Amino acid sequence: MSSRLPLALFTVVYPGSLRFFRAWHESVALQSDQAFDLWIGLDGVSPEELELLANGSLRSQWIHIRAGEDPVQLRWRSIVGIREQYDAVIFTDSDDILEPGRVAAAREGLRTADVVGCAMRIIDEDGADAGRIATCPPGLGFDGFLSTSNIFGLSNTAYSRRALSLLDAPPPGCVLMDWFLVTQVWGAGLPIAFGQSVGMRYRQYGRNIARIVPPFTPEQIVTASELVGRHYVLLENYQGRFRPEVRRRLQEAATSLEHFQSRVVADPPVLKEYCHTISALDHAWMWWEMVNYPWER
Repeated sequence: MSSRLPLALFTVVYPGSLRFFRAWHESVALQSDQAFDLWIGLDGVSPEELELLANGSLRSQWIHIRAGEDPVQLRWRSIVGIREQYDAVIFTDSDDILEPGRVAAAREGLRTADVVGCAMRIIDEDGADAGRIATCPPGLGFDGFLSTSNIFGLSNTAYSRRALSLLDAPPPGCVLMDWFLVTQVWGAGLPIAFGQSVGMRYRQYGRNIARIVPPFTPEQIVTASELVGRHYVLLENYQGRFRPEVRRRLQEAATSLEHFQSRVVADPPVLKEYCHTISALDHAWMWWEMVNYPWER
């Protein structure tokens, strides 16, 4: 039997997520599968603050942010530590809530795939159900959308050690870390899976960089298109190791985004119309899908 520990559950806590930590911790404590080790990244908060919110000591591996380190670098250093010791990791966001079967479902999914995602119920800042589910459209293969949008976040995924081991560190300037990581796995051709059962309650509120609940504003589209464009630029240095089909799709997506930026984003009246049109659609949005979404004037 391997001497490796089987599973880590990882999150990062920062001052803006402190008010949600108790709910997150309670959902972790209610997991039907408790065979995991807790890893918590500390970005401007202390273990004592978290233990006060948790009403007791926490058995966790604490990863303190270092001077000059940004949140992406803190997460990456944690991932490196986890992949040296564990067979897999479950990623969660500390402002979200795990459903009781999240760990069990992730463990089961990792039997046949190297990255496993789960559907998310959208909740508002106060935890109320927003009446939306974020999920991967049934029947749409990952080749059909991972070049232009993402549903594998650092709140709703689990990675095997094999997937973690092939990852390169996010380069400077990387903001969309979750998309950058899963694109490497997709590019390598490792098995990826997505479960339609809801495993997380995902809190959509003002701090979210990625919006998946309309209405979308022109300002949000401008910012999102810039971030997606940067994502493509950063991936250029890694595409040599990707499968040809993945390289082709990423290059086509980058070219299409440039056209969208020149035809829509750069024209305020057109951008306003675009936002109005896509916001009215009855659609379950994935992250970044609202950028360059097909539409007709």
